[in-house]
Amino acid sequence: MHLHLGRGAGIVFVAMPTPTLPKALAFDVFGTVVDWRTSIAREFATVLAEIGDGECDVAGFADAWRRS
Repeated sequence: MHLHLGRGAGIVFVAMPTPTLPKALAFDVFGTVVDWRTSIAREFATVLAEIGDGECDVAGFADAWRRS
């Protein structure tokens, strides 16, 4: 890396520390990135519609599924 200190001032070189690599990468993908609740409720509603039972609380089912 170099810095210009103005017109005609020349170049100053700055020593940079060697970058270190991370020891671990962690990702929270269950609930932050993935909308699991809506997906489960939607699929359950589809199954219920196919068997002719549309009276169930699909959001409640999704919550119960997650607790299990």
